[in-house]
Amino acid sequence: MIYQITNIKAEINVSQKTEATLSINFSHDTDEKRRVMANNLKECLIDPLKNNVTEGSEALVKVLTITKSTHNAQIEIKFPYDNANLLTVEKGLIQLKGLENEFCLEHPIQKDWNDELKRQKPFVVTVEKQGVELPEKRFSQGVEAFSYAEQKSLEQMGGIPQQTVKLYLEIYNLSHEVDKPQVFAIIKQGKIEEINPILKQEVEKQQRDFLLQRTLQEEKILALQLSKELFPINDCVIIKTTHQVSTHQHFIEFQKV
Repeated sequence: MIYQITNIKAEINVSQKTEATLSINFSHDTDEKRRVMANNLKECLIDPLKNNVTEGSEALVKVLTITKSTHNAQIEIKFPYDNANLLTVEKGLIQLKGLENEFCLEHPIQKDWNDELKRQKPFVVTVEKQGVELPEKRFSQGVEAFSYAEQKSLEQMGGIPQQTVKLYLEIYNLSHEVDKPQVFAIIKQGKIEEINPILKQEVEKQQRDFLLQRTLQEEKILALQLSKELFPINDCVIIKTTHQVSTHQHFIEFQKV
């Protein structure tokens, strides 16, 4: 049960792009009201914010008691700065004030070009730097993002061994809000610790395609070398090159000019 608190004041500050701080001040005249308010904060704000944190993410929700006296208290809640958490805070504050049925907030319906960019490039590579997970680069394709994440992890092998590279997929609902980004890959010290099965299939297909293209290129170079040796006066042209994987044999078809 939510106990209505009318004398509550709240303020949000963003000290860095990845974290926001919600400061809440409230007064109480009895210990019972103080205990109820503490339970309300946990039910309306703290627990929902903790539930928003992506599984496997190193981001945390921190609760600090700044001041506490007989009739007043100030609480700070630090949380990852994103749309989902801001909406959770908005809803929680309305509940704390007991204003759910009094009014509703409408958000802008025009396009947010930042959200548009995120929808176009929903795959986010993050890199752990000094114990903090920070966005590194965005991609439209999961395979491209994984390739970058893998390369980034290999580059760090000679640096700080504890750094971790992660790949997230941000999912958007109809109102263009991020709904709990999914962990698609975790790469640590050059080794894949976790990868989404669908992404793994795409990566393996890309690797097969790459090997096939490399083989075809090798066949072309070999065919050109042979044509120069066999037909130095350039009276033949290459029609077709074929490679049999099972026998590792190359077949080249020429046509006389």
